[in-house]
Amino acid sequence: MQPQPLHLKIRPETILDTDAIAKVNQLAFGQENEAHLVERIRQSDRFIPALSLVAEVDGEVVGHILFSYVDLVGEEKLPVLALAPLAVHPLFQRQGIGRQLVEAGVAIADTMQEPKSDRAGTSRLLHSIWF
Repeated sequence: MQPQPLHLKIRPETILDTDAIAKVNQLAFGQENEAHLVERIRQSDRFIPALSLVAEVDGEVVGHILFSYVDLVGEEKLPVLALAPLAVHPLFQRQGIGRQLVEAGVAIADTMQEPKSDRAGTSRLLHSIWF
């Protein structure tokens, strides 16, 4: 028997998603560090609401991705986008949800014409989509 296709919806987070996002991050990473990171970024000037996305299946938040500003420092300081964290509920992993979140976030970032970085925990997947 084939598994039923997911009815996935990707959208920007709302204030009502805060607890669900924390839970998804805690379950995905097995600790609270990433949930605390999301909260700290939300409270900073580095937060970009349009680039904090959730994935919903049947109205339940099962994934989250957050792009925020970081500074590349060299001869000058350049604000760029970094991706961290990306979390998918363990029961929904390995079904393409993470990839869809990355693709949606990259598409939004491209429309915003934001400079990007591959320095904050990106993988070959992100590199293949973004660069």
